[in-house]
Amino acid sequence: MPAGYEHTRLWQDTLAQRKGDQDSTARDRLRGAYLSFLAQAAVLAAEIPQDLREYTVHDATHLDA
Repeated sequence: MPAGYEHTRLWQDTLAQRKGDQDSTARDRLRGAYLSFLAQAAVLAAEIPQDLREYTVHDATHLDA
């Protein structure tokens, strides 16, 4: 199931795959970099509760929101 942000207009206008896209190579590279960054940020965010137990949820769903 795709993440919620993949349904946003911003994603669709910038990073979503398109048929006949002359910029597909660059768009694929940028999309891959974003997804890699998001995965790394989720790992880092998962460490927050160790030091700040009283804070709210800081997992990948919180990052997407």
